[in-house]
Amino acid sequence: MHCLFLVLYTYVLSYVDISKIPESYPALSDAEKVFHLWSLSIVLDDVASAIDADQTEATPPIKILRNVLMVVGVCARLETATRHAPVLYSMYQILLSFNVVFIAFALIEYRSYSKPIGVLYIVIQRMMQDLVIFMEVFLYIVVGFMLAFYGLYSGATPNEGAAADADAAADAFAPADLAGSYGGTYGGEQLQRGARRALRTGASHPAAEAEGVEDQVSELWEAAFSQETAEKLDAHLEPTSALMKPMWAVYGAFELEELGNAPIGVAPLMWIYVLLSSVVLVNLLVAMFSDTYTKVVEQAEKEFCYQRYQRMYSAQNVWDPIPPPFSLPINALKLFRAAMRVLLAPFRTGAAATARGAAIADPLHRGADGGSS
Repeated sequence: MHCLFLVLYTYVLSYVDISKIPESYPALSDAEKVFHLWSLSIVLDDVASAIDADQTEATPPIKILRNVLMVVGVCARLETATRHAPVLYSMYQILLSFNVVFIAFALIEYRSYSKPIGVLYIVIQRMMQDLVIFMEVFLYIVVGFMLAFYGLYSGATPNEGAAADADAAADAFAPADLAGSYGGTYGGEQLQRGARRALRTGASHPAAEAEGVEDQVSELWEAAFSQETAEKLDAHLEPTSALMKPMWAVYGAFELEELGNAPIGVAPLMWIYVLLSSVVLVNLLVAMFSDTYTKVVEQAEKEFCYQRYQRMYSAQNVWDPIPPPFSLPINALKLFRAAMRVLLAPFRTGAAATARGAAIADPLHRGADGGSS
């Protein structure tokens, strides 16, 4: 069933047409309606399993994140069915694209019942714990270099002539007739802004190539903040910005020619950062993975048998035998009953306390009546 859901997910993902935002949206198709109901049933199935009294395992964080992204994305799409909201439709497309990664990863968990894949799945789980620890140390280091690069580039004197030339060249890339063909004023502003940004940074932006791809991230920033703040955030969070250079330099994504024209101090700082991140830290991570693999493989077979027993127990006592989306009404009824139990718990507690008080007071009352007689 999960494979069928992944096929439906792929079809819905290909149905999203972000280029129609300035004018209209694709109508809510039957496939999307089925996809939304199926997604809701998966979320309800996970919630019903998590609150079950016989559940022995904690819900993995990746599954919680997957369900949250799914619910927010579907709600954003349903909202666009009633009003024109370009930001929400962009959010729907972005969340849908990110979430399909987690949906595909779930196939590994389903196939972990097989011993060869199950053992590797256990090893990967342990390595992810090492990766979380490594990422904390890595972020401390990379944040320091990000601020250092931002300070060096902020102190440099900008070349006003180059910026003016870039603006003039951007107008040539995005003339009025080309802008009109991509949604009027909205599309024209996106094309010209993307072209100016590409020319100033030296990057190859789709807008500079006149493909009419809209800057969705900028629109999301502008929806959450003021226009001035959104423009500043968008400029600082671009991959080619001074603040984000260390994030991509760890993968070797930097140009020596650009370092030659950079402010004083950038080139030696980049050399130190690449040495530290790509040589020292990467080898540290490899050593951590190697040590974890050596330790886990020795006990992996026993761990696999234990996890297999847990899954068999959950399949018999926790999981519903009816898979999503057919389990939607059953899980909805379970959650309704659980919610009613929580809401009525104070009243039941008060009634029980009153009954216990009456039971204690009744013998005392009878004893007092007997003594007086």
